[in-house]
Amino acid sequence: VAQVNLLGEDKVVKVSWKDTLRRMKIDFRLFRHSRRILQTLDLSDTDARIVEKMLYMVGLSEDSTCLEFDLVRERKMMERASTFLGAEWQSSWIEWASKVDLAHAPLVANMQNPALLQQLLESKGPTVKVPSTFPELSGEQALVQQKAEGESLTCLLRCTDMAPAESTSPQALGVLAAVIVPLQGFMLLVLSEHHGCHTDPHPGNFRFDTATRTLWVLDWGCFIHLDRQDRRNMCR
Repeated sequence: VAQVNLLGEDKVVKVSWKDTLRRMKIDFRLFRHSRRILQTLDLSDTDARIVEKMLYMVGLSEDSTCLEFDLVRERKMMERASTFLGAEWQSSWIEWASKVDLAHAPLVANMQNPALLQQLLESKGPTVKVPSTFPELSGEQALVQQKAEGESLTCLLRCTDMAPAESTSPQALGVLAAVIVPLQGFMLLVLSEHHGCHTDPHPGNFRFDTATRTLWVLDWGCFIHLDRQDRRNMCR
């Protein structure tokens, strides 16, 4: 789990347990075996067919799930992501923001304070960062990285539900609309040299520091490489 276990005041450590990986591989084998049983029985029952399809879909995630236990790989992905975000994100943001029509932006109507989104778009854009890593303190089962400041986007959105009148929901929605959405598009489709993308962009993998207007992108265990043809296909 990203950014949970503190290591001093400015570092966190992520740990991978070999026994957990072993158990997970056993679970995937059991899923495959259960699916083969259902296929052999060839039941006409609708629920049985649904379960068989569910087991099939779960099996498709085995490789990517097990790769998340490889913390050496994740550290390298974080270093690569930090490089391409630092080199290419800012100019892509400015180009995107200049073309946004706020009058027709879907999320603006739901924001209590659309001026926040306007402010973000008129600025040079929030800084997007990946926590720096400490290779000398890391290894196969431990990844030491910089502590990301700010609040989890999950927390910001949860505050919306708990106290909508006084919450930071405009801030959370502004970050979602004006940063995360174009960020994912940038990583998927725009990158000129690095061709990679974070593939687990749920709110818990983002932290936003209001004071510095920095969006931290966390947990790079789920990451794919895209060649030029892949990106062209996604644009169609």
